[in-house]
Amino acid sequence: SCKNKWGALKSAYHQVQFIKSTSSLTWSNVDGVGVSPESQSVWNELVKNCPAVKPFASKGFIHLATMDQMMSS
Repeated sequence: SCKNKWGALKSAYHQVQFIKSTSSLTWSNVDGVGVSPESQSVWNELVKNCPAVKPFASKGFIHLATMDQMMSS
């Protein structure tokens, strides 16, 4: 349903915002976090504490700019 899709988009948006607020990680809308050997331990700890971020290890969120606009209004 539309409500479920909106909920999934909001959840993904909040997960990405959480990742972006983790200062030692980088973010790309195309590649996600792009976990490197140097950031692997930080990423592992983040996934351990927040498993919902796991899909963004190497995958971006193409709807980020649109969601930024929608969530800021």
